Amino acid sequence: MVKSFFIPGSKSLSARAIVADALAGGKASIHNIAVCDDAERLAAAFAMLDSRPTAEIYIGSGAAPLRFFLAAAASMPGRKASVSCDPQLARRPIKPLIDALRSLGADIDMTGEGKFRVAGRRLKGGAVSVDGSISSQFISALMLAAPCWEQGAEIRIEGETTVSRPYIDMTASVMRDFGARVKADGRKITVAPGGYTTPENYRVEPDWSAASYIYEAVALAAVDGSGGMEAVVPGLTMPALTNQGDAACLELFSKFVKTTFNAEGARLSTLIYKPETCFRANLTDTPDLAPALAATLCGLQVPFRLDGLAHLRVKESDRIKALSSQLSACGFDLHAGDSFLESAAATPRFPKERITVDTFGDHRIAMSMALLAPLMPAGLTVDRPEVVAKSFPSFWQSFPSLR
Repeated sequence: MVKSFFIPGSKSLSARAIVADALAGGKASIHNIAVCDDAERLAAAFAMLDSRPTAEIYIGSGAAPLRFFLAAAASMPGRKASVSCDPQLARRPIKPLIDALRSLGADIDMTGEGKFRVAGRRLKGGAVSVDGSISSQFISALMLAAPCWEQGAEIRIEGETTVSRPYIDMTASVMRDFGARVKADGRKITVAPGGYTTPENYRVEPDWSAASYIYEAVALAAVDGSGGMEAVVPGLTMPALTNQGDAACLELFSKFVKTTFNAEGARLSTLIYKPETCFRANLTDTPDLAPALAATLCGLQVPFRLDGLAHLRVKESDRIKALSSQLSACGFDLHAGDSFLESAAATPRFPKERITVDTFGDHRIAMSMALLAPLMPAGLTVDRPEVVAKSFPSFWQSFPSLR
């Protein structure tokens, strides 16, 4: 039996398109936009900013919507806003972006924990530096706003590493689709002044980050007693020029899942994998794939080491802590460090009673852990199933047996 899974439009592409469209005048026809809390709140924030002298905006729990909105609003002359966010988001880094904007002359202040005041003005722009080792979203936020500055921008990336580099390239790609001139070359990004133009139509690709959970489900079917799974994901195509970094799950899951593409989308089928060596991967560029991949490797009892995970400490939760604690609670042998997860794949010691997973309020922890339920003899539930609305609202409809 072949199952069909419908995944939303890319949350990351949608956020960038919403910002570029707002700065272009808000007239683009954007198709297949992500249906999730982050995209909806970001679009609503720009709508409120456009309709009121001083907008009171609650941006929710999305780091990208908050960071992108603040940089864009600071670059829109005559617009004023008071912005607040979820307490969980308020604990995540934002100061490097605020400092960079203020160095460019932006009228923006932090008025409290998770509270901001911003008054838009025509910024001069020019050279600015930002640390790339904390979040690529700081860089993308500046890039998206820069076409509206008098001199454009020359953004220099500092820090030993640049996390999630493909997302910077994605930002540049979306900006070009909306008529901006941008060059991303190593640690220097140059954005020309001149603003944006509105494309006649813009279509958002399906979300490869969401697809990672379909890959996880198909891979785990090798050991859940079903004998394997065939899945179709309509609309999911070979990665295009928009640089969705999480399309790396094609390669990362290739030992466990066979993927073929046709005119309708992607077809995934379970592969039986017998590990001969330790599975190793560095996820510096694709940290959002860590939850699905770690859960898959534990479920398949594959020895592994995943490196490049330091950035997971400052996501919606401390994902290294969350994955380590909850996978261990499920009976898997797992060890964690500052920037890695590893397992020797010892035989799991499954709980004798039904376990309730602590999601830490994190959508990716909820989805990756829920898919382990068929492997747990006594069953498994997640404590806050509603958190999947942040990125994949139809997740539970896709997997109704997990509720």
